[in-house]
Amino acid sequence: MPRHQSGPRLLAAVCGLLAMLLSGCHLEQVQIGQIFNLSTRASGACPTLQWEFFVDAQRAIHGTLQSNFKPLATITGVLNPDDTFRMDLAAQTGGETATVNGAITSAGATFAIAGNAAGAGCNGQTFTLYGRQLFQGSSYGGGGNG
Repeated sequence: MPRHQSGPRLLAAVCGLLAMLLSGCHLEQVQIGQIFNLSTRASGACPTLQWEFFVDAQRAIHGTLQSNFKPLATITGVLNPDDTFRMDLAAQTGGETATVNGAITSAGATFAIAGNAAGAGCNGQTFTLYGRQLFQGSSYGGGGNG
């Protein structure tokens, strides 16, 4: 009795279909609904910054930026579906603002600050944070460059 070759062909077809379907999927680097505590190291005149923020179900970002446990600014923003983000900083005093643009990847995250809400020394700084578990709610440090 001849053996049917449809089994291997069917398996190959199913695997091909799954590959096509999954290629359009996006693996999120950020867990929605958690509080994140991150630190960026001092760089030049920019002090060590502690970032504490929350990403809600609508991907809105809310939080506080601190230095030496002193509140510097409030954080509002949005996390895009591709895990790029924009955060707007509003200084606690003085009326300064800043925009923080960045991206989150499996290797880490980048924060680029434009404006003085985190302090004049932070304007133009870019910080890169590394770590596989970067956005799991733990504290991580990263270096800046001017």
